[in-house]
Amino acid sequence: MDIDKDLGARKPGDHLQPVTDIRMEPGEHLGGAGGERLLQGSECASCGEKAFPTRAFCPACGGRDLVTISLPAEGTLYSYSVVHVSSSRATPYAIGYVDLANGVRVLAGLRGDSTQFRLDEAVRLVVDGDEWSFAPELENGDA
Repeated sequence: MDIDKDLGARKPGDHLQPVTDIRMEPGEHLGGAGGERLLQGSECASCGEKAFPTRAFCPACGGRDLVTISLPAEGTLYSYSVVHVSSSRATPYAIGYVDLANGVRVLAGLRGDSTQFRLDEAVRLVVDGDEWSFAPELENGDA
């Protein structure tokens, strides 16, 4: 990611504007090799901090020397919520924070019966086209 290109020419007062360092295009968070599609994040070459999604700046030290990395497909459900009212999509649906095996915490959609979710349970990345979510290991047949 070329942050100088992304920011363009600066004008007086631009330092007061938020910096857009996260891209949110559908499917852009997915990559990988060998046919396996994984979430893509960043790792700072200066301090080693890992982040999701990919960033132009390190959230820990502000460094710009970040490399894109593939994130683990396995994690642990840290917290979740079931949404019952939404103006933009069918309800109910579940979202939650997943702690990945490398220490990155991801906010993600959750797949499965929300009455069966348990905190600290093992979950795994599920990719369907450009959409991704996490589901309990048992739902994937990985028990």
